[in-house]
Amino acid sequence: MKVTNNTANPMVVGTTHIGPGSTEHVAEWDTVKDSYPVQHFLKAEAISVAKPVKKTGAESEAEERTALFAELDKVGATYDKKAKTPDLLVILEDAKKKAAGQ
Repeated sequence: MKVTNNTANPMVVGTTHIGPGSTEHVAEWDTVKDSYPVQHFLKAEAISVAKPVKKTGAESEAEERTALFAELDKVGATYDKKAKTPDLLVILEDAKKKAAGQ
């Protein structure tokens, strides 16, 4: 999680050192977010946390298709990248069956 230090002094959140006015990724955020010091810093607005960005439907669809293309390539399937996702899923299933000898 991205955490910003809103103070004029350096601070430590978890094991991450954050300089004054800087933003750093706190890898152990899920572990430290409920601790007293972190809750105190948040309440006092000494730190702020970036809200997670939700992906749009289009971004999710594009990622799904990219992963599907990778799977199709892995099994050696022949396909058209312009094909609809349901059709690609059928091609993938058929290619997997063929590879398994069914």
